[in-house]
Amino acid sequence: MLEMSHLLKRKPAELSGGQRQRVAIGRAIVREPKAFLFDEPLSNLDAALRGRTRIELAQLHDRVQATMIFVTHDQVEAMTLADRIVVLNNTRIEQIGSPIEIYQRPASKFVAGFVGTPAMNFLDVVAVINQSGKACVEIAGVRSIYTPINVDDLPRGKAPFEMGVRAEDVELCGPEEADASGIVAFVERLGERTLLYVRLSSGKMIIAETDGKSRIKAQDAVDLKLNKAGIHLFDADGKAYHGDEV
Repeated sequence: MLEMSHLLKRKPAELSGGQRQRVAIGRAIVREPKAFLFDEPLSNLDAALRGRTRIELAQLHDRVQATMIFVTHDQVEAMTLADRIVVLNNTRIEQIGSPIEIYQRPASKFVAGFVGTPAMNFLDVVAVINQSGKACVEIAGVRSIYTPINVDDLPRGKAPFEMGVRAEDVELCGPEEADASGIVAFVERLGERTLLYVRLSSGKMIIAETDGKSRIKAQDAVDLKLNKAGIHLFDADGKAYHGDEV
């Protein structure tokens, strides 16, 4: 499982840090304990081996059905291995939930910015307007955005608010549908998707996502549409507010 058969005749001093880490994992596995505590066990492994070992740990959990507490700073490890995630910030628990709950309904601005690659976009809200019980937000460089968030859920005296939206909820569109327009400052091509770093007229940067075959380049002018169901609001204390549709 640990791909160390060719190293069995070596002494510990002859092993690399990553190889020693795999030995530690193996020593824990063979004991067949009732609970495992993994403290960043994959951090010293190369990318390919880290991915394979992650799958093996998930399969191990299915086989032995033992409790596993896994400490990591790697979001991919947390999202793919966990049944429940505890997000800690300076010894404080920010949120406990399933991976999908943590990602789709972050409890705070810290969680929203920490979980997800790239991090969630945050835009300063100039004003919140009540439109038929829903919050409509005004943002510099963006037209008024109607959200699925109930105005009555927003606390008084907690302004200023910030709006959060993930890159996958910022889409390219035509001028007639646009919520905002800007100039592409940087293009990050990741193969299956392309991230566009767009500078709005207000000077604020927002990250949009498009497909990997996009031909857009730096300095191109683009129009952007925000998926309203993916909008979150955060008060001055960083507490999050979501609509029923999120």
